[in-house]
Order: sequence, then structure tokens, then C-alpha cells
Amino acid sequence: MLKDIQTIKAELNVGESTVRRWVREGILPVVRLGRRVLIRQEDLRDFIDRAADTQCRTAAAEVGQQCQRR
Repeated sequence: MLKDIQTIKAELNVGESTVRRWVREGILPVVRLGRRVLIRQEDLRDFIDRAADTQCRTAAAEVGQQCQRR
């Protein structure tokens, strides 16, 4: 399933410029169909998982413990 930037920004509750920055920096892979910029559902899921892992490791490091993701 492909989603456009408007859908992604609404789902993640971030601004359009944030999503476009992630795309520009290569953090969030896209599929381009003509002028349309679309994100695959699998790529979005991977992006969210990577962000959660990073956040977990950062928080765990601050208290000197291991990251315990469920």
C-alpha cells in the first residue's frame, strides 16, 4: 500500500515539512510516480520501528540500563 505525504503527516501528527525533510535526508524512502511522492506502508513501519529503537536506547542509556522493548 502506498501513502502520500499528507496521509503520513496526519498519521504521525507531524508537519508536512518534517516528512519532506525525512524524505530529503533519505531517512524515509519514497516511491515517485510522476510528480507524486509516495511512501510504502512497509517503509513507514520500518521507519517507526527504527525511531522507537533509537528512543528506547537513548532513554535506557540515560538511566544506565538496557533497552527493554516489547
